[in-house]
Amino acid sequence: MKRNKTVKRKLLAFCLCLVLFLCTGCTQGSKSNSPYQNTDFAMGTVISQNIYGENSKDCAGQVLSLIKDLEKIISWRIEDSDIARINQSAGTGQSVTVEEKLAEWLNDCRDVYEKSGGALDVTVGPVARLWDIGGDNPRVPEDSEIQNVLPLVNGSKLKVDGQQVAFETESGKVDLGAVGKGIACDEIAKQLDEKVSGTFSVGGSVLIYGKKPDGSAWKIGVQNPRGEDGENMGVLTLSQGEKDRTFVSTSGDYEKYIEEDGVRYHHIMDPRTGYPADSGLISVTIISKSGFLSDALSTACFVAGRKEGKKLAEQYGAEAIFIDEEKQVTMTDGAKDLFTILIKEYQETDETK
Repeated sequence: MKRNKTVKRKLLAFCLCLVLFLCTGCTQGSKSNSPYQNTDFAMGTVISQNIYGENSKDCAGQVLSLIKDLEKIISWRIEDSDIARINQSAGTGQSVTVEEKLAEWLNDCRDVYEKSGGALDVTVGPVARLWDIGGDNPRVPEDSEIQNVLPLVNGSKLKVDGQQVAFETESGKVDLGAVGKGIACDEIAKQLDEKVSGTFSVGGSVLIYGKKPDGSAWKIGVQNPRGEDGENMGVLTLSQGEKDRTFVSTSGDYEKYIEEDGVRYHHIMDPRTGYPADSGLISVTIISKSGFLSDALSTACFVAGRKEGKKLAEQYGAEAIFIDEEKQVTMTDGAKDLFTILIKEYQETDETK
């Protein structure tokens, strides 16, 4: 198999792909106008922080500590995490007691699962691990292998009753990869106070917190899905007050993929087919007041496709930017007031105009 950019140099790629910060207004001026910048690695991705305000360095350390603690709850890779324990008990008829907030997140996942017609399904683990795109052993499995594990993917079999969680599917695997980074952004926002402001990126999910010290708008770049790492095809302009929080998440077929016989197989699985989503989209960006929803909807809308994805985003009061294989850009009404296309080969669709 020919493998191109299988993980795209995990650390550097995640730092540059999906959503990039354009630190306009972050010139080396007075101390208050220069952010403290920190980059680290957790939850299998790059954590980038640009923080203004007093004690920004301490704040960055607290954010990293929070993310690592969160990982101990939601990562299936950590043996004694709540998610790992749910997976270990799958099909046994036994429930597992989990953190109250995890139970809430799983209920939120169930809501998006139902409203998206299964486009988002956190029980997709068996399929994702079969392909392992972005992992150590990526491959294109045989169709018979996919059909064997596909019955294990069924979000309706994940039952939440208070803090008791039971997964009724034997050998089933819950994987919060499609929502975990947005959850992390939500948790970061809860920890911060009004003495700081900044941007906090957990992979492809970004928290824009508070107001810039110089009063200018935040500029958030959206990567060119068919360009080089670090090249933006457009930019979001976000003006915020001191108490405002905005979350932006992007899902794209350029993040992690393998190629075989000239065909690109990306990591965003359609839980209903067991194959990488084939919706005609190459990138979806969601702007929301919820980190969870920004992350969940970027995946669900990518899988669902432009038409159904737009309806889904609007149902949750989120704004969305869809880019298809023809480099046509479709936006919700609110998004077109925030987003500027920078590369001429990308054109707004009549639906947006």
